[in-house]
Amino acid sequence: MKKITLLVIGGCLFAASAVHGYVYTGGSISGHVDDRGFYAEVSPVIGYRYNILDVGVGAFYSYTDRYDRVRYTYGGRTYLQVTLLRNVYAHSEVQLTNIGRPADQDDRRWVVSFPVGAGYRQNLDPKTQAYAMILYDLAIDKNSPARNPIFRAGVTRRF
Repeated sequence: MKKITLLVIGGCLFAASAVHGYVYTGGSISGHVDDRGFYAEVSPVIGYRYNILDVGVGAFYSYTDRYDRVRYTYGGRTYLQVTLLRNVYAHSEVQLTNIGRPADQDDRRWVVSFPVGAGYRQNLDPKTQAYAMILYDLAIDKNSPARNPIFRAGVTRRF
């Protein structure tokens, strides 16, 4: 079922890019270090840009080491971006994170978060862009491995 869903989403994005806009893919890394510990995340994305709007989906995998407790989390997100100025955009997303400790796989649960913020993108060549953003999770859950603010940076390449 997951494969069919991904194929349908990919097919719709590809078909839409043939008419207007374009499809891009890439990914980001993010992290956070504070007095409680360390958090790092890797996230591939696929998106569609039309005029000033971007929509996309992504998956992620993260590693957290807080208070000598290690967690591996994973999940997915869907996002919307609106270009405000030439390279500046507003970003919002809905993210589902499956959290738990590696030693206790039965104690895993899903956490919903709503990061919002702003970002900047810079062309590296006609089809490649680097980006950076700062986000603030409006619904930070006490069990969430992420902490505010969230910094994310990555690269995308259009088809």
